[in-house]
Amino acid sequence: MNNTVKFSFNLIQLYEITHLSSEFIDKSIEHGIINPAGKNAEEWLFNSNHLNLLQKAARLRNDLGLDWNGLALALDLLDELEQLRCENKTIKNRLKRFLQE
Repeated sequence: MNNTVKFSFNLIQLYEITHLSSEFIDKSIEHGIINPAGKNAEEWLFNSNHLNLLQKAARLRNDLGLDWNGLALALDLLDELEQLRCENKTIKNRLKRFLQE
């Protein structure tokens, strides 16, 4: 049984929760860093993954001074790196079990 609770936020709530400027959030949407569900700004919904991405994006932008295209690329590469690490861990575990048999 999955007891995961999922939260969603509208755009106004996202501004309030993140304490990031509306310009930063709007640019993040414009550059595809976060992709809200919904047809237009009045219907957009955001989730905890969006919150995490925005926080990571803000840190990268502040710490490294990346422009918006560089920021989007860096986040894509970090996501790909995380996926590869997960795959690598899975393969190592399978190999370990195979060698133990």
